Order: sequence, then structure tokens, then C-alpha cells
Amino acid sequence: MSEDMLARLRRNNVTYDIQFSSEIFNKVLIILESKCMSICSKNLSQLGLQFPERNLDIKNNADLLREKNYNTAELGKFVESNNPLLTDDQRKAYDHIMECINKEKGGIIFLDAPRGAGKTSLINLLLAEIR
Repeated sequence: MSEDMLARLRRNNVTYDIQFSSEIFNKVLIILESKCMSICSKNLSQLGLQFPERNLDIKNNADLLREKNYNTAELGKFVESNNPLLTDDQRKAYDHIMECINKEKGGIIFLDAPRGAGKTSLINLLLAEIR
């Protein structure tokens, strides 16, 4: 069943290299348990199988898998090549945001600048860094 689910995810998301993950196996366990409950009114643990983690059950599992499918080597190269290109203002914002992330500070940060100031470049660099 997990192979079928993986094949379906790959078919629906051809641009991503989706591999087996705990989310896929857990989703299959949830489906199996649902079938067992409807047929014999027993959960998987009563039948000697692993119990699924319900907190991992996410409706948009394909979206989650796609979002978590990062090429970390490629992201590292992106950060390495684009980090030195930041302007002074971008560097201040970048350093402040990374400090907030690294120290797990909460808060809201607004990036406000005229068109062409590099907001999107800064955000892309930050996302590549934290992934």
C-alpha cells in the first residue's frame, strides 16, 4: 500500500523526487486502521500492528511532502553564492532575522522598501538558509 501511495504522489508531483517517508507509512497505517475498524471494529494495536500517529495525519500530505523535499546541497550553494551579494540594508535585515530564528525569538518583522530594493532576493536567501 505504501508503494502505491508513493507511486501516486510521484505521478501527481512529477517535478519532485519524493521518497519514502514516515508520513507516507503513517498515512497507510491510518488507512489500514480505518478499514480494520469498519470490518472488525478493532484498531491496529488490537491486531498486533503498529499504531499510527494521529498528530502526523495531515489532509494535504502531498503538499507537505512536496514542501519538505529540499535539495539541501543546492540550497547551500544558493546561500553561499548569494549571501555576499547582500547590500548593507539587506545585510542588517538578514542578520536580525537570522538572530531571531537562531535564538527562537518570536515577533513580527516587516520588510518595507521600494520596488527593486531586493526584498524578494532577501526572502529567498532567508528561506534557503533556514531550510
